[in-house]
Amino acid sequence: RTFNGATNLWKMTVDPKTLRGTGIERLTTAPGNDTGLAMTSDGKNLAFSAESRQIQIWSAPFDPRSGKLIGKGEAVTPPGLEAWAPTLTPDGKKLVFSGEHGGSWEIWQRSMVSGEVTSIASDDGYARAYPIWSPDGTRLAYARFKKRGNENRIVVWSSTSNEEQVIADAGDYDLYGWSPDGSALVVSKWNKETKKSEVWLLSLATGSSTRKIAASPDYHLFQGQFSPDGHWVAFEAVRDVSNGRESSIFVVPAHGGKWIRITDGRQWDDKPRWSHDGKSIYFISARRGFYNVWGNRFDPVNGRVVGNPFQVTDFDNPALMVPPYIPD
Repeated sequence: RTFNGATNLWKMTVDPKTLRGTGIERLTTAPGNDTGLAMTSDGKNLAFSAESRQIQIWSAPFDPRSGKLIGKGEAVTPPGLEAWAPTLTPDGKKLVFSGEHGGSWEIWQRSMVSGEVTSIASDDGYARAYPIWSPDGTRLAYARFKKRGNENRIVVWSSTSNEEQVIADAGDYDLYGWSPDGSALVVSKWNKETKKSEVWLLSLATGSSTRKIAASPDYHLFQGQFSPDGHWVAFEAVRDVSNGRESSIFVVPAHGGKWIRITDGRQWDDKPRWSHDGKSIYFISARRGFYNVWGNRFDPVNGRVVGNPFQVTDFDNPALMVPPYIPD
């Protein structure tokens, strides 16, 4: 049974005649996940698996020329706060992330200068997640959910006024990025006819989708990301295949056109992100077993892949690993 975010073993007393439960008792109290229950034949002992995990955001020094980490790195979020979806301001001074604490999702901000961690919103009946900084580092776009009710919205928060502006219904779109000029958001939009997700621009002024960037009757498209010069959009394409599903990274001209394949689809490749100069695309990949950060060089002038994928991180141990499931 899961209670307050922890999955523990419980015992229910049952009336053998009516099969009705007459009492319940909690047997384990660990803060993680207790699963895989087995009982001895005399009924006096239990065996089970106990999982303990911490989801933290890490920062490590990186050499963009070699595409390699040049240091071990360190956790930059507190151990008691489950942290996902990091986003840095362009100057690298502020980190914002989704944080789950006590069963509630909030958006947290960490100063990369002082190390101070604060929540950007008080407990007002809403949960907030999946933040993305605007190109100028003054606004955040994120999803806001009513904790009790069906109100789900995409909102933009101003760091100067601390006020939120409702942009659109989050049930219609999945939010992934900003346009380079900060006037629109990059979203995945559901096509009811093809039953596939497509990459669109969502106008901040009108709250409606204004331009289709990429679509396919065969693929679901997610994770749209503009290149720094605004000429290209990288995205993840997912489709059903005979042995399950495959996920590949593609690039398309910002105004639509022919797709350029970045990865071959033989392994699960996800969450593309551009380098600051637009000449590399980094992504999470499950090749070689454990998930790691990989990269591929890209020629933004001629629109072509340069060389083969290269591995950036080297996590190969459950004690310190990239989670196999990462929320958007």
